[in-house]
Amino acid sequence: MAQYASRILYCDDELGEQPERVAMLERKGFKVDVARNGATCLRCLRDNTYHALILDIMMPTGGNVVDSTEAREGYQTGLVVLRTIREEKRLMSLPVIVVTAYPGQEAKREIIDRLGVPARFYLEKPVPSAVIVDRLKEAVPIQHRE
Repeated sequence: MAQYASRILYCDDELGEQPERVAMLERKGFKVDVARNGATCLRCLRDNTYHALILDIMMPTGGNVVDSTEAREGYQTGLVVLRTIREEKRLMSLPVIVVTAYPGQEAKREIIDRLGVPARFYLEKPVPSAVIVDRLKEAVPIQHRE
């Protein structure tokens, strides 16, 4: 089985399966950093070099969610991260695998049509770990594989 010399950022606030999924990705040879909110995700992306991003759409902004307006903004945080990286020259070509438990048709259209995420990289939770590994193998440029 091929191993990868790829560094990925896994951005998801759900702690349930995250430790197991990160451990599985590391066993597959991926170097995995974790961010649990949009602000941390953007900071990691700007401060490091990654070969791919696994991005949850529904995450907190990085502060406390107090009222419905902030909760709605929190829901949009994954989209805000995706829009931001598509506007930054150094990050705009970064492969992104989107995972979401709350698929909305409008958000899905924006992610695929306007933000350039291939439909096969738009995944609805629950996502089997094997599917994420397969998508990462597709997304990571061949020069970053061992």
